[in-house]
Amino acid sequence: MSPNTGAISSDAQPLSGMGQGAIALGLGIIVVTACWLSTGASLGLFFGPMLLLPLAVAPLCVGVKPVQAVVISALLTLPVALAWLVGLQETGISLQAWPACVLLLISLVVATGLIARATRSVFLATTLTLAWLTWPVWLSPALSNGRGERAVGWLTSAHPLLAINGLLQPLGIWSQQSIAYRLTSLGQDVEYALPGAKWAIVVHLLLAAGIGLIGSVFAVNGARPYNPSPPNVAKKSA
Repeated sequence: MSPNTGAISSDAQPLSGMGQGAIALGLGIIVVTACWLSTGASLGLFFGPMLLLPLAVAPLCVGVKPVQAVVISALLTLPVALAWLVGLQETGISLQAWPACVLLLISLVVATGLIARATRSVFLATTLTLAWLTWPVWLSPALSNGRGERAVGWLTSAHPLLAINGLLQPLGIWSQQSIAYRLTSLGQDVEYALPGAKWAIVVHLLLAAGIGLIGSVFAVNGARPYNPSPPNVAKKSA
């Protein structure tokens, strides 16, 4: 504070990397605890963090370096990954599904964080991610024709929530749950099949890498100092 005016100084330092990491870890614990308490070891334990962590990672990644964004994303997902391991053990599902579930989560969170970093917009990053995750609800009614069903095949093959459901089918099919059944046309008017996880992981990892590379290029170009050449001054004739 200024000793004369009592105003907050404009030289206040942003959170350190360690501070942002601690916040990310804490948010991950809060999210997975809330999901566990509300849904138990069910499909909701896996879907909940996939929908909530993108909302948490975007504000933490604006204005940081790409490596910091990846570290923040990893710390945010760490508590969820550990809880998922315990949840799989309780449900009796093979632990072979755990690495793929974690990779799907990390790739999605990293991609969201890097979008926020590259665009410097929390709103844009979270809107794009949530629109992608929720298209089976808002877009599926428009996909009931022949062309739409072909598009469904492409869209479902890379969708992280559907890929996780494909790995965890003993926990139920999401579109057959009471709430989801009333919200989506998938499995009713629009036929679809739950995808495997490999294609979804590859798509999101490539997306994250591409966004990180583009963001780094723009950051480097933006950081270059502008040094205009001095104007040519005509020599005065003697």
